[in-house]
Amino acid sequence: MNDTQLRARALGSAGRLAYFQSDFPAARALLHDALDCYRQTDDGMGTVSALSTLIVVLAWQGETDNALALLREGMTLLPQVQARDDSLAVLSEFGWAASHISSPQSLEYAHIINADIINRARADDEKHSLGLALACLAQCYYWVRECEEARTYFEESIPLLREYGALWMLEYALWALGQTALAQGDLEVARTISLEAMMRNREVETWIGAPYYLETYAYLATVESQPRRAVQLLGAADALRARHHTVAPPLAAQQNERYLAELRARLTPADFEKAWRTGRALTTEKAIALALSAYEERSQ
Repeated sequence: MNDTQLRARALGSAGRLAYFQSDFPAARALLHDALDCYRQTDDGMGTVSALSTLIVVLAWQGETDNALALLREGMTLLPQVQARDDSLAVLSEFGWAASHISSPQSLEYAHIINADIINRARADDEKHSLGLALACLAQCYYWVRECEEARTYFEESIPLLREYGALWMLEYALWALGQTALAQGDLEVARTISLEAMMRNREVETWIGAPYYLETYAYLATVESQPRRAVQLLGAADALRARHHTVAPPLAAQQNERYLAELRARLTPADFEKAWRTGRALTTEKAIALALSAYEERSQ
């Protein structure tokens, strides 16, 4: 391993640490530098790993076009990575990144990558990568409203993620299964699964998942004829992302807009704006308490 490869790996590791700490400006700078180094080498595995983390960071910050450009770069390196016997972990990172963009243009790539990982992981009996790829492929099906397929894959992935203690991916899969159940009109499962997802998010101790859970509770409140609560929760989710300089991915943003349009139709403009401002003013803890209060009310 030469000096350029060593520097690339060191920068990539530092970039991933900054990403896990939600220091996105530092993560971006470090990962860009890592990629500059990797591109001077023939280390396809390292390049794809760095690309994967940077894609997620860019997607969180709303730079979908840049994330897609990096995804396409990674696709050109995929045959080189797939040819190696030790590539499943890196392929899993790339599959997660592709699914995380959650845009119409990224779904085909995410489907191709994760379907391949599933086949490889089944053949190798590598259950951790299998659980991750199943959840990512399920998310692809959810976004195109093939909910039966999505639910089947989520229900296979969740026991595997539980078994291997993959808490971050477990909460993601639970959240997405809750969304799928809600889309199918299965409200009891949606409530139960969404509650567990929220609790898992508290265990992980990161704000990143919180906006998604607040939105799920807003969708449930919409279905349960609680429009003011729903608007407050959507406002809280929007404000939380704004505080951390992130945005909802394109398909999630479109879903939010559909619910907001319905809620605007149910409330007067004044009531809607009041609920929205109230929600945006909530702290994260108070917003979560508002979401969970629906469960407390139902149990009384």
